[in-house]
Amino acid sequence: LVYKPGAKLTAGSSTIPVGGSVTLSCSVEPSAGWKYKWFRRTSDSSFVEFSRNNEENREITVTQGGIYKCDGKRGNPSFYSHSSLENIIEIMCFVTRQPNGSHVFSGESITLTCEVQGGETTEWTCEWRRSGSIIQWTDSKDWTFNVSESSSGNYMCQCRSRDDWYSSTHDTVSLTVTAQPKATLTAGPTTIPVGGSVTLSCSLPSAGWKYKWYIRTKNTPEVQLTDEENRDINVAQAGIYRCLGMRPNENYQSLVSDEVISNEVVVTRQPNRPQMFSGESITLTCEVQGGETTEWTCEWRRDGKTVKVGNDKHLTVSVNESSSEEYRCQCRRRDDWYSETKWNAVLTIDPNWSTFHSGDRVTFICDINEGKDTDWEYEIKKNGEQFLRSNPYKSFTFLPIQIDHSGEYQCCGLRKSSGDTKCSDTVSLTVTGESKWIFNLTALGS
Repeated sequence: LVYKPGAKLTAGSSTIPVGGSVTLSCSVEPSAGWKYKWFRRTSDSSFVEFSRNNEENREITVTQGGIYKCDGKRGNPSFYSHSSLENIIEIMCFVTRQPNGSHVFSGESITLTCEVQGGETTEWTCEWRRSGSIIQWTDSKDWTFNVSESSSGNYMCQCRSRDDWYSSTHDTVSLTVTAQPKATLTAGPTTIPVGGSVTLSCSLPSAGWKYKWYIRTKNTPEVQLTDEENRDINVAQAGIYRCLGMRPNENYQSLVSDEVISNEVVVTRQPNRPQMFSGESITLTCEVQGGETTEWTCEWRRDGKTVKVGNDKHLTVSVNESSSEEYRCQCRRRDDWYSETKWNAVLTIDPNWSTFHSGDRVTFICDINEGKDTDWEYEIKKNGEQFLRSNPYKSFTFLPIQIDHSGEYQCCGLRKSSGDTKCSDTVSLTVTGESKWIFNLTALGS
């Protein structure tokens, strides 16, 4: 009975970098004097024997992927061992992507590459799978496509060298696609003093963006700030700003975000006496802090109706016993039509008397004239000092008032979202007579 031994194949590694190699060893134990035959195939081809001289050696170096086996032989005539078990050797590869950021957004163009190190000059035919299903064939290692949120998944590539069907590669990359991002524009603060500036910041939930900036007003079309691509910019013009992000070297941009920036005004009056008499004249001035030397075109409104538009900041009116008008102003710089002020805050007294008696009821109403009433926290100042604070109510009622409540009153609003403050002009309150009641304060809803 003749015993037929089996060959044993061992590999230094199961993967080959293209341009590199792996050493395979074949042995027949326990005897010596063997020479070796080497065979290679792929998953869709039959075994083919190597024909080079050194392939009768116990050890060989291979540079191609495939399925290998070996046989041992000795003597004359030759005696053959059993073939070894098959050993799969694969070419090393990895998938790269451009852009290679951690965020991929819907609508963005992305290129996946089945990278075979050392195989840059080789022609490849590649198969792409997502979550196990074939979705694309390419005649190169690169696959470029526009992604959507449904493109998320695990991508695998497998490539074959077109002149060597025994060679294949494979690797997997995970791709997560999120919705097209919206730029966030923040300003600190949102009020520009004329002659000064504020900083605007545009942000997106990933790095690697450049930015476009735009400005318009209610009466002028939007224009791009052509010299600006930075995340942060300083602006000295008031208006409605927008920004968006652009991917460098790509035709892709984010959604836009809006923010309104304006100068602020305060109405003053001369004379500023606590009591005015019928027939007297009073001059109202639309004061823009820092804009004393700027030429303005101003609009005045009385009880919501325009009463004057002119190239100065002043309005002179005559008062009478029945006067109860509410005046507001807004100004534009004559040399900068992107710049305009916000309507000033207004403090009104109900009833609209100049003099009260101890024990009367009086209500202060603070109109900010910007956004919703609930966007603000309100306070009343007396003679420049904080007197009352009520959140979120804009109306304050004194019941009853006393002589020591006489003074100059002003209302201010603090915007909750940005911390900006708007204050009205001052209103005089004079209380006569002796106090007969205990002071009580009631905060009324706006």
